[in-house]
Amino acid sequence: MTNKILKLFANCKTVSGYKRSILIDFHFKCYYFLPNQINNIISQKYIDLQNISAVYKEKDVKHVAEYIDYLKSKQTLFECDIDEVDFFIDIPMDVNIPYLLHNIIIEINDNYINEYIDNINTISCKHIQLKWYKHVSIEKIKFFLNKINNSFIKSVDVVFPLTKEFDFSIVEKMLYAYKRIFKIYITDCEQNKDLLKIPKEYSKNNIILVNHKVSSNQCCGFINKKNFIIDLPFFNESLQFNTCLNRKICIDSEGYIKNCPSMQHHYGHISDTTLAEAIDKPGFKDCWFIKKDDIDVCQDCEFRHICTDCRAFIKDSNNIYSQPAKCGYNPYIAKWQNEEGWISVEQWRKENPEWEKQAIELRELHKKYIAINE
Repeated sequence: MTNKILKLFANCKTVSGYKRSILIDFHFKCYYFLPNQINNIISQKYIDLQNISAVYKEKDVKHVAEYIDYLKSKQTLFECDIDEVDFFIDIPMDVNIPYLLHNIIIEINDNYINEYIDNINTISCKHIQLKWYKHVSIEKIKFFLNKINNSFIKSVDVVFPLTKEFDFSIVEKMLYAYKRIFKIYITDCEQNKDLLKIPKEYSKNNIILVNHKVSSNQCCGFINKKNFIIDLPFFNESLQFNTCLNRKICIDSEGYIKNCPSMQHHYGHISDTTLAEAIDKPGFKDCWFIKKDDIDVCQDCEFRHICTDCRAFIKDSNNIYSQPAKCGYNPYIAKWQNEEGWISVEQWRKENPEWEKQAIELRELHKKYIAINE
């Protein structure tokens, strides 16, 4: 009789952090917290329960068994014979993006409408976000949507503030008329809530009400749990690329072409430089390859491969690999800024001068287990 072992389902991935690890289930779109010790066990090619009993002390075996039973109940582990292990093939971790660009962000300026349209219709891009910081008519939005009908664009996000002219019924009709619309974000809803007459039923999946005011490109870059993306292609991309800036190009409100509208450096102006020309300029693609495993603090965070990133607002402007300035999570104590007992990363590192040695050891251990499963 062959030895029974346990194996992670292919749709489950683990990520280790300094304080703890997480197991991500991409099928059920959720994650579970794990002690690093448990992660070291389940992230191997398979789990041999007999080997665990031989290696660990009795009290530790009981602890491991409880976690394994818990994970089995969540349908993240399955049992098989040891000689069947190689029959269960892992999901490929390749990143295949058949577009020159993944997304374009345009902060609309009426002075450059013709330039926008000319560029959109001649460049291969999957997604575009059209953003207005002030009132815009539905007719103007429709104008843009009609102009990109013959482009490579697959999906469109529209962002604009709530005003007294807003009408849910008109916006919902626009959703049905323009199938490329992915999301409509209506900002400044809290301040103007008296203007917002929400019908009993509306397209909640496509119309997103944003309470805070978005008045400029300085209003982005916030890192929080609400923005976590539990998606396998996103996870795979984060292993090799920057999940915010990879294959992204932007045109800010003044017409300058950038990696991100919030960044200072630009690669030309839309009036005299095409998007294709900007992409080929020296340095434009450099930030595409700044992955989370390279970024200070992020590389020790268990959430790094489901989290967004920001290179525009960073703690140390002289270090492109610095932690996002608008992140309030401390992975060394596993606490968010609004939680009791939180202290800043800087304070914690000062109080724990030996932190880096342990962090490096954990990073190397993480690489080891990745290699085992490749």
